[in-house]
Amino acid sequence: MNQPDLSSTDTIKWEARFAQLPSVIVWGVILFCLIPAMMGLLYPDFIKGVDALAVDYFDPDTGALLQVPQSYVLFEWSAFCIALFTAILSLVHYKLKQDLTTAIICIAIFFSGMLDGFQVLAATGITLVVKDPGDFIPLIWTISRFFNVGFLIAGIAPFVWNKIGRYGSSKANAGTFYMMVVATLFILMAYTIVDIAAGTEKLPQTVFDRPIPRPWDMVLLVLYLGAGALIFPRFHRMHPSLFSHGLLLSVIPHIAAQTYASLGSRYIFDYNFNAAHYLKIVAYAVPLTGLILDYIRVYKVEVVLQSTKEKLKVARRVQQALLPTNSPDLPGFDLHGMSVAADAVGGDYFDYIHMDDENIGIVVADVSGHELGAAILMAKTRAYLRALAQYISDVGTLISKLNHFLVEDVVNRWFVTMFFVRLNIKQSAMTFSANGHQAYLFRNKNELEVLDCTSPPLGVIDDQNIPCGPELTLKDNDILLILTDGVTEAINPEGEYLGMERLKKIVRQHQDESAEEIINHILEMLNQFRKETPLTDDITVVVLKKTG
Repeated sequence: MNQPDLSSTDTIKWEARFAQLPSVIVWGVILFCLIPAMMGLLYPDFIKGVDALAVDYFDPDTGALLQVPQSYVLFEWSAFCIALFTAILSLVHYKLKQDLTTAIICIAIFFSGMLDGFQVLAATGITLVVKDPGDFIPLIWTISRFFNVGFLIAGIAPFVWNKIGRYGSSKANAGTFYMMVVATLFILMAYTIVDIAAGTEKLPQTVFDRPIPRPWDMVLLVLYLGAGALIFPRFHRMHPSLFSHGLLLSVIPHIAAQTYASLGSRYIFDYNFNAAHYLKIVAYAVPLTGLILDYIRVYKVEVVLQSTKEKLKVARRVQQALLPTNSPDLPGFDLHGMSVAADAVGGDYFDYIHMDDENIGIVVADVSGHELGAAILMAKTRAYLRALAQYISDVGTLISKLNHFLVEDVVNRWFVTMFFVRLNIKQSAMTFSANGHQAYLFRNKNELEVLDCTSPPLGVIDDQNIPCGPELTLKDNDILLILTDGVTEAINPEGEYLGMERLKKIVRQHQDESAEEIINHILEMLNQFRKETPLTDDITVVVLKKTG
């Protein structure tokens, strides 16, 4: 018997509670972004020295680049390493959580990082000979930044406005292979861009002697402002995680970097140029920090989950031990039962209770839900019923006492549906109590009696006088079928319910066979019907057959 699951809105709210980076990281990012401005205020001579030194890197007569400063190499290589590590960790994260958005965003960062890496290798002459180094370095910066913000916007937008789910299919290996192929193509694409730019005699100019010296970076500044105001906040609300919060926070250093580049840097290697490259590293590092913290949290959750699974396995073994392992040998009757939990533990149970020399109790019960609490209540119901049946033979009194105890225990949190039969073996007579739970009596001549409910489920109302059904006499080949709604409400891939009609047909077709064989046919039909669809509720079936 299922209980409603949390809605997707509730799930998002629950995730959002744990999707904020620690305040120390937020303030740390803001402080790192303020460092270039603070240096300008506190050490103006240092800034002038950097700007003066930048001129010395070029030949005053030809304008050719004489050498590449170590600070530039350090900044670009750091950006490349962070982007590469982010890409690797995103693949691990995708493997664990199947989160498509993380992989897509990290691939965008990875491509920008590859441009940074190939750029510094070319600028230093390690891999390529750059024919126009003065325009090569700012041009590749601009291309890298355009790809970064463009891929981020293009990768996030479908998940924001089309409400595409962030999680992929269960085919993790295929998804990982696809992303590795894309990453390889991006590496080739980045190298091709750098190779073409390095071999071009005269590249497009990107730095001018104007009030806005780098207009293309001003366009990028507007794009980052728009993404930071419209896209990233919405994305974080719809797909809350530490990574998405880090992505939102990274907008601050991205905007700061573009401000220094577009409004302050008038030639490469000046102070504002270095400040922009430094801030780009900070912008790359913030999502990586969120990704690392997300990974740590997933790992901790996985450890707890594995521990919980082990505990549930123990609980399952304990619960299974409460179910009958063998059917009692009843003269003139064939009795068999089985129960399968939908989860590690279940809320269904069946039992055979020896009441006296002539009478045996047969019970099938279903506790609402199929989690650990339902399993505990199932065990308590079994214990109560077994204890009461030792000294109470009247079915109505027995079930009324049981109901009284359950009302005190459940406190309106659960309820129990139950079908209880007291079978008099010598007289072949049965008295039943159907508490929110029907059963079916198949007579020998194609007659079917539905044994309707005699009371509401147990544990709801403290009724001291729960009535019983009429006494029924069983004749040869009569079959009593008791089952829980997990059987009739099983679903196939088309969304159809199994229903009662199919069950009736199976019982009629195999009415001449044993109780165990009838149950096996029911299980076979159930498995064929639902195919690969998982069980949504526990299933329990008991068959009592009068043999003569």
